[in-house]
Amino acid sequence: MNDEMKFLRVVNELKVKPDLPVAHIYHYDGVIIHKSGGVRIKETKYYYNNIHKYTLIKLLDSLLELNKDVQLDKNEDQVINYFLDTKSLNYINPNTDGEGTFEIDSTWERTIRNDDDSIRVSCSKEENAGLSFTIDTDIFTMNSNDVKKSNRWQKMEILSTIVEYTAQEVSQCMKNKTLIFYKVVKKMIMRDAFKPRRIYYPAGVSVETIVFPNKKAALQITQVKFLDPKTKGLVNYVGKLAEAENIVEKLFRMNSESKKEQSKVLQSDAKSTNKNWPLDTLRYFALTNSASLEYIGDKVTYSKRRFNTWIVNTGLKILQIGTPWEAELSTTHGEMKCLLDEYNTKLRNTEIYFPKVVEYIDDKLYELDEVGFHSNFAINKTEVWICTNEMNTFIRVVSFLEMKKPIYAIRYADGVSVNIRKNSDGIEVVQIKEIIYLSASTSKALKYDGNLKIVKPPAMTSMPMPKKGAVTTKKRNKVISAVLQCFGVNTGN
Repeated sequence: MNDEMKFLRVVNELKVKPDLPVAHIYHYDGVIIHKSGGVRIKETKYYYNNIHKYTLIKLLDSLLELNKDVQLDKNEDQVINYFLDTKSLNYINPNTDGEGTFEIDSTWERTIRNDDDSIRVSCSKEENAGLSFTIDTDIFTMNSNDVKKSNRWQKMEILSTIVEYTAQEVSQCMKNKTLIFYKVVKKMIMRDAFKPRRIYYPAGVSVETIVFPNKKAALQITQVKFLDPKTKGLVNYVGKLAEAENIVEKLFRMNSESKKEQSKVLQSDAKSTNKNWPLDTLRYFALTNSASLEYIGDKVTYSKRRFNTWIVNTGLKILQIGTPWEAELSTTHGEMKCLLDEYNTKLRNTEIYFPKVVEYIDDKLYELDEVGFHSNFAINKTEVWICTNEMNTFIRVVSFLEMKKPIYAIRYADGVSVNIRKNSDGIEVVQIKEIIYLSASTSKALKYDGNLKIVKPPAMTSMPMPKKGAVTTKKRNKVISAVLQCFGVNTGN
């Protein structure tokens, strides 16, 4: 019997890109890390050819001879996308002196791939979106700091003990006019008593500290999931998404500079003119503050979706202002409480929202764009109110306008009022006020006949931000890998 055994020796050499800083590298035997001249990784493997099927083997004896006559091809460097064979989790230490370790789980049943960028998957928010139930978030806990003594990971059955507020947004994601999946974004604001030492979380989940206008800080967990419309099972989507930004999202847009400003708010002597507060943060702020006994006096009086007409007769233009309501809101979840947004920059609101205006020209209607609107109107003031109860939310926008040019007539929808006054020069000025209710999810104009109670939050106080550890990526240990699966593949640090 021939004792000679032939196998392949494969050496892979990788160089980490300079713009990708690496804190830790976990590796098996056969891997050598070089740090001089940049991080270089050299991996050596041995394969045995077992009837045209190469099997990875562990070589126990050292190599005694290498055939020097073998000429290896000198190939150019190639960009190769590597995926971890062991999935990874991020973790954060919100409270270094806290208690308990928690794990947020995300699993899926199948993967949907869209490798063709020319065929877009477009997502749009819907009020109900055909989804009548709330997507659960699975949270596991291990209260003991000693893994060996702990009872392994235990699923929390009642999340209300640690979660104070939950909001869910649903979008329909279409490909070639066919519903592919639902995109569900679930946000949870944790209770003050929730002081975890560490939280593990996969891709698709973010854990961050949010700050409220009264300088109170809280921990927020946001999870994104994709849901099969037929089976209601979770799927993993690989590809690009096109998501249109509606009016409400623009009003409460959060940019990177705004996030920096939030940290400054915690300083009692900080003065900032560019603070931006997300809608969810202000909605929670409204819900947790008591409403006054005062109601908003300006209510919209509804007709049978007809336009009224005011003859001004100072020019030739005929304009139509306002948007007829597109959906009706009736709620059985308590009175709507409204918070005036005095926290976001008002100039930003006037730049983003302006009422819909169309002009009659030769018996045809032409909607004014932003340039056309500002050439005809001056916006004196814009009020943005967050109106909410336990289940419903809409945005009340009040715009105060003045005509810049002479006009013959104005046609206006419900919620719009017209007034003419004389200025100091005795010239008649047309003043217009529009009140519109916008769906918080879709930005559709709503009809709502109920009362609106005013929320008057207490004076701002200074409260410390919870201690926060560094966000790190670490390969899960055996306990984690036995219990949980990841939402997607991460590249570990």
